[in-house]
Amino acid sequence: MKRLYPQSLVKQFQFPNTPKFNEFDISAEFNSKGGFWFKEDLNNIKPDEGDIFWTICHELIHGLGFYNGWMGYKNNPIAVIPLPIYVNPDGIVLKNNLFSFGSSFIEFMMDKYTILLSNGTQISQFTQKLNTFFDEYKSNAFSDEFVNSSQFKFAQDLLVLATTPKSLGLLPRNSKNYSIDSFILETSIPFEQGSSLIHVDYKTYINTNDFLMTYNIIDGISTDNMILDNGNYSGGPIGPKLKQMMETFGYTTADNPNPYRPQPFKSPPSNVTSKPNINSGFRTEMIRNLNVLIIIVSLYLQIHRLLFNIRLT
Repeated sequence: MKRLYPQSLVKQFQFPNTPKFNEFDISAEFNSKGGFWFKEDLNNIKPDEGDIFWTICHELIHGLGFYNGWMGYKNNPIAVIPLPIYVNPDGIVLKNNLFSFGSSFIEFMMDKYTILLSNGTQISQFTQKLNTFFDEYKSNAFSDEFVNSSQFKFAQDLLVLATTPKSLGLLPRNSKNYSIDSFILETSIPFEQGSSLIHVDYKTYINTNDFLMTYNIIDGISTDNMILDNGNYSGGPIGPKLKQMMETFGYTTADNPNPYRPQPFKSPPSNVTSKPNINSGFRTEMIRNLNVLIIIVSLYLQIHRLLFNIRLT
């Protein structure tokens, strides 16, 4: 199974041999006309303003790996598929290799922990089944052949799951009960690329201490007041389930100083390098009213315990 890992998480793993890292783990741009409220202004937040701190915390968590590449197939989605990417023989992924139909589907790190809440099945099983399409078809006529293939049914099934309430969730490591312990993902109708599946369920969590990773930032209320209104959790905006998932991903916390570490990867090919490049990373564009946010995350590819550097140029 191939998965993209954020550079920040790869650094947490502290492997003995890694490629040179990009200069920045995460780069972000925020529109100055986005209607943000800054606590430092000492003015009360207005009904049409969003707390910039809430936005920054939310996007930081995305940049640290709370993200995946599931996308709608066709403009008015008739199915959902993982991100198709072509990986060069040397392990480098060029910017033009993203959305490379005709190449295999590649998961993001978060997909490793995404399950069906009905039975605990990993969503990766769908990716594996979808990728058998590329074993059968080698031509560039992806669209027609894929829609008519036996594998297309799995993509249609994914669309149903992605638009069925409480159908998918994130399972923390060492969980004893997936139906209780899972962090429920956003699966509202219609499927919205950049919103569905990369956020937690709005109705379930917006009025809890795990409000941070819902898809909608509420105007007119500060982050501090959201925390107070939802139980004054000691972790601030990082709620208990979110904290547990970040620990599951591999991040160290005071309560979990020795998180999961993959077995050491083999050394990458000697010709794999990563010169600092402000254009490196996976670009996502998210629109919140007038606020256009661009997050650029440096990513690495894990392939069967081999670590390769990804450079998007």
